[in-house]
Amino acid sequence: MIPILKGEGLSKYFTGRSGLIKRTIVKAVEDVDLTLFPKEIVSVVGESGSGKTTLGKILAGIYPPDKGRIYFEGKEVTEVYRSGKRKEIAKMVQYVFQDPFSSLPPHKRVGKVLEDVLRLHGLARGVKLKREVKRVLEMVGLTPADEVASKLPHELSGGQRQRASIARALAVNPKVIIADEPVSMLDMSIRASVLELMKKLREEVGISLIYITHDLTTARIVSDRILVMYRGKVVEVGETERVIGNPLHPYTQLLVNSLPQIAKGGTGIEREEGEVLRTDPHTDKFCVFYHRCNFAKDICSKAEPVLSQIEQGHSVACFLYSAESK
Repeated sequence: MIPILKGEGLSKYFTGRSGLIKRTIVKAVEDVDLTLFPKEIVSVVGESGSGKTTLGKILAGIYPPDKGRIYFEGKEVTEVYRSGKRKEIAKMVQYVFQDPFSSLPPHKRVGKVLEDVLRLHGLARGVKLKREVKRVLEMVGLTPADEVASKLPHELSGGQRQRASIARALAVNPKVIIADEPVSMLDMSIRASVLELMKKLREEVGISLIYITHDLTTARIVSDRILVMYRGKVVEVGETERVIGNPLHPYTQLLVNSLPQIAKGGTGIEREEGEVLRTDPHTDKFCVFYHRCNFAKDICSKAEPVLSQIEQGHSVACFLYSAESK
């Protein structure tokens, strides 16, 4: 099966500053591969600073990749992404932001927001505009559609605003939606309904989704596969139940053990984030998790582990599973 969206060796660097003079390079995403198949939901999981949102923005065309290639339905579209042609990319991939209140224009009624999107992409004009607005609002469960369309964003509940954001993404008939922490700002009581909407869109509309989250519990509910990131790198990827039921990477084990409902017992990881990095700051040839891992070996400080398949549908980047370290 040809992937609907594929990224190969994607990297994104940002320039920062250390002190008054010294410039630093922040490797937000480095050499990341991601494959998304039709009607599939892939969760990208990691803590703050892992690079998951940057990866999502690269795939949505918000950030151009510094390195790597992007394919859509088997055709390379890297140059489209690097040229910043957002209108072309938006027809393929849409992005749903974490905060629906800030992503929806506060002075525009919901119906007008959707009409503007439809006009911009030449998808509807005249009387057809109202029909299309009603269609996408009903698709995401915002009814009565005419009443919702007449409201300003602040007149909607948090869950309704997020659904309106998803409706705006659906208005251009994309084949992929990237949802960045879409339920993290919602009450627990309405998170489930938005997650169910994502699954419904996959089943009934045929949308493929990339779900960005720090929460393995919600990732388990919606996703077919999970990709775990740490400090800009992919450390583990596999089918959802394999990753959660048998976490291989020490960082994934840490994430799983942090959730009481799916905890698997001790992993030997006791360090908390923020401790001194046990590496030479002038080189990047080491495992990114070395400074937090109680299983670290000498090789972990001298080389980067390669993402390798350990079992069918399950790969990990860790020297614990590498013949190199034995």
